[in-house]
Amino acid sequence: MESNTPIESLERDEHVFLSYCRADGAAARCIVAALEARGVRVWWDRNLSSGAVFSHEIEKALRSSRKVLVLWSKDAVLSDWVRDEAALARDLGLLSPVMLDDSKPPLGFGQYHAVDLSRWSGQADAAEFDSLISAVSAATPASATVRAPSANSQARVGDRVGELGLFIRRRRLLLGGGLAALTGVAAVSLLGGLGKSPFSSAALTSVAVLPFDNLSGDPSMEYVCDGLGEELISALARLDTLQVAGKISSFRFRKSDKSPAAIGASLGVAYLIDGTLHRLGDVLRMNVHLIEAKSGFARWSQTLETPASDALGLETRLSETVAVQLRGHMGQADKALLAGGRADRPEAFDAYLKGKKLFEQGGSEAVYREALNQFEAAIAAQPNFAPARSFKARALLTLGDVYLTEPRAARRAFEDALSSAEDAVSIAPGLPIVQATFADALVTVRLDLGAASRAYAEAMKTGSGQADVLTRFGYFAARTGDVAHGVSAAKLAAVLDPLNPKTFQFLGLVLTVANDFDGAEKALRQALSLNPVAEGVHAALGDVFYLRGRFEAAKGEYSLESETWKKQKGFALALEKLGDHAGAKLALGRLKAELGELGLYQEAQILAQSGRLDEAFNALNGAFQHKDAGMVALKADPLLRPLQSDARFADLLSRLNLRASG
Repeated sequence: MESNTPIESLERDEHVFLSYCRADGAAARCIVAALEARGVRVWWDRNLSSGAVFSHEIEKALRSSRKVLVLWSKDAVLSDWVRDEAALARDLGLLSPVMLDDSKPPLGFGQYHAVDLSRWSGQADAAEFDSLISAVSAATPASATVRAPSANSQARVGDRVGELGLFIRRRRLLLGGGLAALTGVAAVSLLGGLGKSPFSSAALTSVAVLPFDNLSGDPSMEYVCDGLGEELISALARLDTLQVAGKISSFRFRKSDKSPAAIGASLGVAYLIDGTLHRLGDVLRMNVHLIEAKSGFARWSQTLETPASDALGLETRLSETVAVQLRGHMGQADKALLAGGRADRPEAFDAYLKGKKLFEQGGSEAVYREALNQFEAAIAAQPNFAPARSFKARALLTLGDVYLTEPRAARRAFEDALSSAEDAVSIAPGLPIVQATFADALVTVRLDLGAASRAYAEAMKTGSGQADVLTRFGYFAARTGDVAHGVSAAKLAAVLDPLNPKTFQFLGLVLTVANDFDGAEKALRQALSLNPVAEGVHAALGDVFYLRGRFEAAKGEYSLESETWKKQKGFALALEKLGDHAGAKLALGRLKAELGELGLYQEAQILAQSGRLDEAFNALNGAFQHKDAGMVALKADPLLRPLQSDARFADLLSRLNLRASG
């Protein structure tokens, strides 16, 4: 009969659990005999009582063991049963692998040190068997637990950081705690230095998804190829133990002739996923490959097919199939993470992919409006499609911020954006990009920094592996006063997306707030090396030189800036310090003429730096009244430091729901 003992209530026993495949039965018997001869108590499936319910008894025995020996062989790596047991042992911190031959363990397990018994004589006192005895005698890691995983198994209960005590995930970046000034955003533990990867943990598998090749002969299918790749990146990045390179960096290798080793080195990953998409009549066929970057050898490949009208079905199978190959195991909680926010209707998914392609193309109001039309078509086909509502919000925010000059039209776009973002969060609150977009809308439309910080906290719970989420959170955190966490997140984004100029641009901005001017200059120069015509980078470099007191160098950088209002703001700052008061006044006038009331925050920066404190506070009060999103930076803005000792500054912080430093 099945035991009535709940798995959750099991206590740790002193036995060692043995996992093996039936083809290795003879080797397993020999190992059990030798272990017992050395005084080690072993549980293996020969201990099952007659009539026992196998799965329940085996899981109880595994969870209550002090170690789990997994015997890997050419047959075992193909066994779903052995891989499932190994994955559970890994997650519990009990895994002790053993190699019976020269085969490689499945992906997700190859980084763990294994005892090599491929040449073992079978004697209990052999030297190589001593290594196995040492492995099973080692103390059980403190992080191991015998409790069943919760429904939110992506978050492992661990150390509490800060009074909010958010869960710590298994990534080496530690998520938890709260914004020092606001509420729960995630802490990040990260090695310092540009480009220095924090991912040295053996529990991580690093991978990049390269752009899939469109072999259909139909250029209009490009959006399907790119969309499938982007959705795969987003899905895999939500899974623990996977380090996934950012989309911008990975997609730089479209039709590249570089070797897998060179691509892997550029992206800092061990594995590459690439594939091709064919349209053969009414069928979509995808050939997908998993390549070991260092050797260039394909570790796995598969062909997937769906009806041509059902790219959604292809995406669903693709993400689950690749995830299983990378992690060696997929529990229900992992599948739920992969499926988060997924479309249910093929026509909704198709319109969504078209909209994303247009949104990323950008460049004109007409393009963003067509993207908006596609997102609305996706929502019409499936009203509960959260990502489509989230991207609708992003399109509206862009239109309102960049293209709609009439104030009432811009305000309508902003309000519609916030409404759409709220709808998306109510449908899929666990989807990181949905929460990050909601946070952006809260800042832009309402200047509600408290609610935005809570949204970012939710985004970081499962979005800490997504470069875009990390960048947006890091920039927000640093500007609202949580500089250390902002810097850590921005640096991690640069590790995950090392060829994305925007990632380094925002890292430079965050490091400027942190007074790391050398690091900021290095990051901004890297952004320019990746995109020499990037808007805003020369202005940011000008600010770095200005804050160093190198006003002539700052003026030179401002003169290279392509965004005119940023150039004029910089000139107003630098020329005043260089004694050209007339030139500074002229630049300030041009800034006002271009931005009007939208430039009040920038005016306050200039006035504060020139010592005109009363006028600076008047400008800031006006910016607050107009809900200027620039006010998010008030607390940590180095250009406003002349105001920080004034009681009026503390009052403004209080009105923004920010606490004064100290």
